[in-house]
Amino acid sequence: GGAIVNVASTSGLRGFPNNSAYSSSKFGVIGLTLSAAGEYGTEGIRINAILPGPIDTPIIRDGEKKGLFDAASIYNSTLMKRLGDVDEVAKVLCFMLSDDASYVTGGKIPAQFLGSSRRLNHHNIAQWTVDGGYSAC
Repeated sequence: GGAIVNVASTSGLRGFPNNSAYSSSKFGVIGLTLSAAGEYGTEGIRINAILPGPIDTPIIRDGEKKGLFDAASIYNSTLMKRLGDVDEVAKVLCFMLSDDASYVTGGKIPAQFLGSSRRLNHHNIAQWTVDGGYSAC
């Protein structure tokens, strides 16, 4: 067995202006996660993705300096009305890699995989958003 956690983004759930390359790469990470989970889940390898939302990183600060977006409007769009901290994402990542997450459920699983011979199911794939409620609003 084992565990792999890919880091995607809530940008992989929806597109954003001035963000096409980043969003498309994160859509790709989610697709890779789903495919790999289907390929290796029967071998006891858990492959999951976490999807951080607005996190206080250089990407946010540099984008704001370049006038690509306004960080305040982004974090005001979260239910918690703030940017997340990298340590908050790291804690979720560590949990997902730990034995404490050995039966993690709740991923977005395309219905066509649920009855397939590849046995992708809710026991071996999860996508966690770590976004202060950003994707919930």
